[in-house]
Amino acid sequence: RLGRIWVNGKQMKDVDYVIQNGDTMEHWAHRHEHPILDEEIRIVADTPSLFVVDKPASMPVHACGQYQIHTILGQLRERYGITGLRVLHRLDRGTSGILMFARDYETDKEVRGVVIE
Repeated sequence: RLGRIWVNGKQMKDVDYVIQNGDTMEHWAHRHEHPILDEEIRIVADTPSLFVVDKPASMPVHACGQYQIHTILGQLRERYGITGLRVLHRLDRGTSGILMFARDYETDKEVRGVVIE
């Protein structure tokens, strides 16, 4: 009814419309993320297998709740174009400290001590 749903490129207000195979849907919403401290994410190490940062307080590690961009992974992607990192551990949003990421699946398994056969 509010016109926030678009079906096949057209604004949909008909609540009785039945979605058909092949229909495309979009949902438009205005979203505000909670503010975070404007602190730099300091890169501690950048190797072919590991990526290590000094995480500032107030910033979640990954997307959760109302946070998408204001996260460590979101900021690394937006500011530095760094993607594909695998979280090896996490720190709470309010906690600062060293945070390690694996750059590939093999390193992820090795660090975690996972044996997959």
